[in-house]
Amino acid sequence: MGAASSQGPRGSLPPTSRLGRRGRSWTTTTFVSSCLRDSMPDGVGAQNQSAMPGLTAVGYWSSPGQTELPDPRALVGEPYAPELRDRISGYLASGGILAACFGFSYCRFECGVSNSEMGVADLTDGIWVWPEGLHHYVRHHHVRLPGEFIQTMRESAWRVRDPVTLSRLSRLEDGSAVAHDFWIRWARDSKA
Repeated sequence: MGAASSQGPRGSLPPTSRLGRRGRSWTTTTFVSSCLRDSMPDGVGAQNQSAMPGLTAVGYWSSPGQTELPDPRALVGEPYAPELRDRISGYLASGGILAACFGFSYCRFECGVSNSEMGVADLTDGIWVWPEGLHHYVRHHHVRLPGEFIQTMRESAWRVRDPVTLSRLSRLEDGSAVAHDFWIRWARDSKA
């Protein structure tokens, strides 16, 4: 899968964090779209693109230039029960790679975990998309996630099934299939 160069931490998503081939700044959506467009055969999944739902982003954090995204410290709540926490963490860690970037993410709690453990990828189950290090926030910092996301995990018996197929991902070429608005709204309204 192709990837563009990145400046700054991978999970921060500021508009200037991803520089395109022509020096253009990229958002997560345009970056992922470009990675996919560069790596997919011509015409794959072109039919029925408009009928396919997009991916819903969850677990992306604020940074300079991307202040509408939440701060993870605002979403810390009562820890999940150990069995539920382990299932959620396992699900998050097993997502299919949607896009990989140059440059590691970092823990916003500055807890000392290695940046390499936070990852370089955006993962997906074909419905949701999240940064590779999200499991760390749930397991070690008690960050809460939307009930809708956890319900998807339950309904999938806690296993990511067929997370990435070319026909599902080809719809990202139009730049509108990764939606952050649910996550931003949920985090703003959430009282972890």
